[in-house]
Amino acid sequence: MPVLSLQRRLNYSCPIMDQDLIHNKLLNPFFYPEKTAGVEYRETHISRVYLLDDYVYKMKKPVNLGFLDFSSLESRRFFCEEEVSLNSRFCPDTYLGVVPVCLYKGDIHIGPPGEEIEYVVKMRRLPEDMMLNVRLGEPAGVGQPEMVRLARHIAASHLALPSCNHDEGYSDLMHVRRNWNENFRQTEAFIGSAISPGGFEALGNYVAGFLEDHDGLIDQRERDGWVRECHGDLHAEHICLTEPVRIYDCIEFNRRFRISDILADMAFLLMDLDRNGRPDLSAALWQAYRERLNSPVSGELVVFYKVYRAFVRAKVAAIASSQKETPADVRQAARNRALGYFNLALGYLPHPSLLITCGLMGTGKSRIAASLASALRAEWIRSDVIRLGFKKSADEGREAGFLSGPYRKETTEEVYKIMARQARERLAEGKTVILDAAFGDESQRRRMQELASELKITFTILNCVCPRDIALERLRSRHEEGKDASDGRVELYDIQKEHFQTPSQDEPVIEVDTSGAVEYAANIILGKLSGVAG
Repeated sequence: MPVLSLQRRLNYSCPIMDQDLIHNKLLNPFFYPEKTAGVEYRETHISRVYLLDDYVYKMKKPVNLGFLDFSSLESRRFFCEEEVSLNSRFCPDTYLGVVPVCLYKGDIHIGPPGEEIEYVVKMRRLPEDMMLNVRLGEPAGVGQPEMVRLARHIAASHLALPSCNHDEGYSDLMHVRRNWNENFRQTEAFIGSAISPGGFEALGNYVAGFLEDHDGLIDQRERDGWVRECHGDLHAEHICLTEPVRIYDCIEFNRRFRISDILADMAFLLMDLDRNGRPDLSAALWQAYRERLNSPVSGELVVFYKVYRAFVRAKVAAIASSQKETPADVRQAARNRALGYFNLALGYLPHPSLLITCGLMGTGKSRIAASLASALRAEWIRSDVIRLGFKKSADEGREAGFLSGPYRKETTEEVYKIMARQARERLAEGKTVILDAAFGDESQRRRMQELASELKITFTILNCVCPRDIALERLRSRHEEGKDASDGRVELYDIQKEHFQTPSQDEPVIEVDTSGAVEYAANIILGKLSGVAG
């Protein structure tokens, strides 16, 4: 008796071995009924995907992860059918159906006749160069007109969905609380590695406070019919900017993850654009979506759901970073990804404010400023960049002594005035501003504090410190690479230190140890900016 047929009669007890045999067949371009020059293979934690010239075949792995169960052949067939049906709402003419993989006369092939031993979803292949995540990485990029078109498409899709209720008698508010409780419980193990204690506490306080203050709003939106069976995984990788727009790969494996307020669905993509460094596109998409809905929507609620989406992505990455069977470099990349998403979640919490760095050369001020600017979607203003306009040549600063050339006291005063003027303009637009400079003079720091006081916004000094040997090694490396705007050099470090006025405890200062991972240091800062000592 053929091996696969025997296993089928034994209640399919060895599905992983079965799938390996099928997998090898699916890698062969001659296995398919369509002609193709080759087969590209991609894999996720729950699927195996085979890309032909014009079509895509997708096979679900026989796994049970708690929140999804593909362990039996029957369940895989059911969820393949669910995938085709549910995705037809957002991705017309792309999902072509469920195709059986059959065993006939000892050989495996696609389609009947024979015993059905596996199932695959068949799709048309969408153009890779039109994927939103690919377009975001191109020099020409994506413009606001495309965001308007995408927003209208998503809004029309959301409006076409019928209102629905959660299973097991849950209200949407109960559902949101349950999801957050689960998130915090599953993330506790990563406090101190992927998220700081202060960051974790800040997010917990924010969520508890928001749900207490806005429970009536969440209930009202459910009564108004805005809770629907949505896409559930709406981010840039799942959007193809064809005509019409095609949004694919919705969550089919767990209905609980699809049912939400439509704003929670939209918030995923808004967050993803922020994470990709395009808050401008996120803002354009949100504005166009609001206009198309033609219904009152709460900006605060969208921010709350953006925090939720960033937190979930962080949690998933943190879990991946703890899998011991995974190579160390892959685990480290997952930890960095988790920190980035946790920082983004925290970055949604503070109100617009003015931050200034402070510290000796080589203490990592610009690295911290860059990380915070990304998380806070802030305007990052560097003194080193402004000072370029005062140099007679590209090498002048690299050859100048301390307090000479473009670093004369008069020139430095002018640089700081320009920074203050630019900060005032951006703060007036409602943005958070980070001024990246040494700020080693107390009078310079005081003038910036007075500006923040005048504009009635929070002011914080980020005093960056690290051991001398680390700072000097950074200066050596940076000088050898010659790619940074900074002119800091090893021989100037101790001279600068003699003239440096360290912030006092009377100033609104956060001391930042920059000797470790920059993203973790940023996480600590973000937790403190949210009003929690970390």
